[in-house]
Amino acid sequence: MKTTFTRNCLLEVVESYDEVRDIVHSNEETFTVGEEVEFDIFDENGDTINIQFPNGDVAYNVPKNLFVNLPETFDAVGYDGPRLDDDKMV
Repeated sequence: MKTTFTRNCLLEVVESYDEVRDIVHSNEETFTVGEEVEFDIFDENGDTINIQFPNGDVAYNVPKNLFVNLPETFDAVGYDGPRLDDDKMV
């Protein structure tokens, strides 16, 4: 899902986890107001969510109020609905 941040924030983003040694490799990433980001939600915990970015990195316990979902875009190929012609609906 595509989202945009509503507040500036700093999130700890987990890049990898070594299960054998129980070592987490993470990085702090800054997100700014209006920045568009794509991620999937894989768990919800009340007012927070756990998310996964397309590259596989994850962030845990992200407050839901930090972002809003952007509307899905659609492919206009073959669209035969109303169109504007000289600023008038035809």
